[in-house]
Amino acid sequence: MNEKIEFIQAMIHMAEEHDLSELSVDFKGIKVALRKNQPTVAPMQMMIPSVSAPANAAPVSAEPAAKAEEKIPSNLIPVKSPLSGVFYKTPKPTSPPFVNIGDKVEKDQVLCIVEAMKIMNEITSEVKGRVARVVLENGKVANEGDVLLYLEPIE
Repeated sequence: MNEKIEFIQAMIHMAEEHDLSELSVDFKGIKVALRKNQPTVAPMQMMIPSVSAPANAAPVSAEPAAKAEEKIPSNLIPVKSPLSGVFYKTPKPTSPPFVNIGDKVEKDQVLCIVEAMKIMNEITSEVKGRVARVVLENGKVANEGDVLLYLEPIE
């Protein structure tokens, strides 16, 4: 019973911290739906999975049309978010970024973090390469499958 109360409190904290108007989660048989009364704003549905729980849905994204239409060179490898959460370029707010544009990276090197349910999930490089482009801004929500950055492979 104590685990359920802690889970609900964590969801309330997450909704408040990220100023969400709606949050629905189904995890280990615990279903939580939080909704903030905002008369003229349409509610946003957001499912935040943990590392051990599969996601049923992802948050709604409002990506600018210009970014969606931007042409990406075919040689660049996208690094996608494996889960929904908050994207961070740095391990701590006062720390330098894990990587910058132009940096060489090794296979399995940490590139960034995606925080979901207070768990910091390190996103690592699957290839040796160079950071060509960082797509998401620090502190923004990434949906599962969203491109976080692009790598240019190098031998």
